[in-house]
Amino acid sequence: MMKKAKDMKGTRVSADAADMALDLDGVSKSYRDGDDVVHALLRTDVKIPRGEFVAVVGPSGSGKSTFLTIAGGLRTPDTGAVRVGGVLMSGLPRRARGSLRLHHIGFVLQGANLVPFLTVRQQFALFDRACGRRRGTREDRVRVDSILDEFGVGAVADSYPESLSGGERQRVAIAKALYGDPDVLLADEPTASLDSERAYGVVDVLARQAHGGGRAVVMVTHDTRLIDRCDRVLSMRDGRLSDMSMG
Repeated sequence: MMKKAKDMKGTRVSADAADMALDLDGVSKSYRDGDDVVHALLRTDVKIPRGEFVAVVGPSGSGKSTFLTIAGGLRTPDTGAVRVGGVLMSGLPRRARGSLRLHHIGFVLQGANLVPFLTVRQQFALFDRACGRRRGTREDRVRVDSILDEFGVGAVADSYPESLSGGERQRVAIAKALYGDPDVLLADEPTASLDSERAYGVVDVLARQAHGGGRAVVMVTHDTRLIDRCDRVLSMRDGRLSDMSMG
């Protein structure tokens, strides 16, 4: 959980603001396509508190991925503000924004994005080094083994990505995203390469991570069978986000 949450001027924010894991206020994003302007994300206001598991559904090209990458600070919005744990991320300098992403946001994007020449266990050690932590103790190994076992990939801890199935690679990627204990987990089609049993298992773990881990989990998915595990469902169509629970 983020401590001493601050806005871009360095002042403390309220406790209520800090408890709101993700807050998009008036956010929009447009792109040029030749002479045309594509409004990928129309003005969007959404608040996601800690402990909530949210699904974002909608057809391909509706703006779901744009929403996710802006929420995670991978893209900057044209208008509006993005806050993580009360911190105004969209107003931070690039280096500070990168540090915020590293320490407080977990990503599972389409494709596992694992380093091909590192074993599964070494993927986690790389994250530790990126955070400036000196690791390698027995406790660290137990922690890595525990999270891999939770996702059913403990047996491949010393294997390289090329020897894993697509489903195994994706589950390792999810475990790695949670390893840093982020305040917000953003997942783009995290079950796309999994069979039904594994997909439900992963979604159940994500729900537990939200409810028991005190973090917000946002999952973009095309699989509407999975949304009954979520606390709230947001629908994206033509760049406009709406809350399905509000009718």
